[in-house]
Amino acid sequence: MEALRSGADPRSYGGTTFASNAGAGLPPDFETYLHAPAAEAAFNHKPPMHRRKWNAQALLTAVLLPFKIFVLTSAAMSFPLPETGAVSSSQLSVLACLCTLGVVLALGGFTFLSWNRPVRFGTPEPTWFSFLFATCLLAWVLGVLIGLMNWDTNLAPYYFITSLRYYENVDVNVARGLQLMDAGRLTFVPASQLDIGSSMGFRQKDMYCVAPVVPTLGAKLARYDFWAVGINCCSDHAADFHCGDYSNRNARSGLRLFHDEDLPWFQLALKQAEATHGIRSEHPVFMTWVEDPSAGVDKNLSRSVRTYFTCITVHLVFQILLVIGAMGTLWSWGW
Repeated sequence: MEALRSGADPRSYGGTTFASNAGAGLPPDFETYLHAPAAEAAFNHKPPMHRRKWNAQALLTAVLLPFKIFVLTSAAMSFPLPETGAVSSSQLSVLACLCTLGVVLALGGFTFLSWNRPVRFGTPEPTWFSFLFATCLLAWVLGVLIGLMNWDTNLAPYYFITSLRYYENVDVNVARGLQLMDAGRLTFVPASQLDIGSSMGFRQKDMYCVAPVVPTLGAKLARYDFWAVGINCCSDHAADFHCGDYSNRNARSGLRLFHDEDLPWFQLALKQAEATHGIRSEHPVFMTWVEDPSAGVDKNLSRSVRTYFTCITVHLVFQILLVIGAMGTLWSWGW
């Protein structure tokens, strides 16, 4: 038998060389048996593989559980939850994320137990718990990051603007910036427009552009407190402000500047405009020049919803591809 296992010719078993089947050799039935696939596999220590049947319920869970964790986590971080008397909206969002993280950690515990359970032979085999834990943890991290990105990019400006007051028919001849410091949206009186000739740009890597709002073209004011702003939409050597709806004759509204990190550079551009054009501003209010301020705000809300549904759709496709990849890997391992 050892000779057979070492690859010796079965016809020379026991030191005796048998003749071929044509002479006085082995019987035809025994000769056929020696060349059968089962016999050759036994000699080579490669028994036929018995693959496991795929569990449809486990595969469905591997797709849907990480997807649900991503959906819940990204929603909690993107959209404000309804407040209660004792818990704020931000606290509820953190609590929801911690609950989904608890599910992920529970899967991690099951994975640890499955890898450390005693086995009779060899080492523990990879299980779907390992795959679920890894993909659920990835889904949780992606949900938090994408939710925060969606909030900072789209919803934070929306709620910031809508939490401030909406002033209509503002007359820059009369109104002062100090009176309207809580303005989120402003609509000026008819005929109000931008004084492009008094615009200015300040370069700090990007070009920060400002232009004052005037009641009519060519009007001179004692103070200029309302300024349209934009980034990289003017030059530093000419008064050519072209930010927002500057060319729209129906535009006479503004949306309050949201990003405070840009405020110092716009203030420096305003100082240059004061020095260059001989004008004065006491309490400037910076805004984006638009035709319809409400439409501009609602655009952020619709964009946040569109971003959310796009991301969860992409994640579902990504999770399905991960499951298919895991199935292919396990199949190559002999499952």
